[in-house]
Amino acid sequence: MRHSADMRTILRRCLVLASAVSSAQLSVGASAQAQMHVTQIEIAQLPQFCWGRYGVPDAVGPEFNIPPGCGYAMNHYCDGLVLLIRAQHAANKSGRLSLLGQADQNIRYTEGSIEGHPQCPIREHVEQSRARVEDLFAIYGGRPAKKKR
Repeated sequence: MRHSADMRTILRRCLVLASAVSSAQLSVGASAQAQMHVTQIEIAQLPQFCWGRYGVPDAVGPEFNIPPGCGYAMNHYCDGLVLLIRAQHAANKSGRLSLLGQADQNIRYTEGSIEGHPQCPIREHVEQSRARVEDLFAIYGGRPAKKKR
C-alpha cells in the first residue's frame, strides 16, 4: 500500500532526525529555520534537498540542498513546502486556506524561476507540489477543482 510506505518513510525520517538532534530543539544554524520556526517533525516530512536550508546537523553536501541551475527563487521552494505541510494540519478552514495561499505563492514563484531551466532536477517535485496545492484548494473549498486533461 502506497500510503503505509509513505508513512514508514516519514516515521523513519523522524527517527533519524530525532537521533541526530536533541529532542528539545534543533540547533538553529540557518536563519531560514529561525524565521519560519520549522519543527523537527516538519523537517522530517520535507525532501532531503531542503535539510541544508534548515540547518539539520550533519546535513552537508549537495544532496541536502537544491542543486544550482534551477533559477533565482529556490530559497522559496522549501518554505512553500513547510507552509503546505502546515496547511494540511491547520485547525480550521480559514487557517488552512491562509497557509495554503502562502504555500501557493512560494511554489508559484519557484515555478517562474525554473521555467527557463529545463534541466533543473527538482522540476518534477515542483510539479507534484503544484498538483497537491490545487487538490487541497479543491478539498478545502478555496477554488474549484481543475479538470484533468
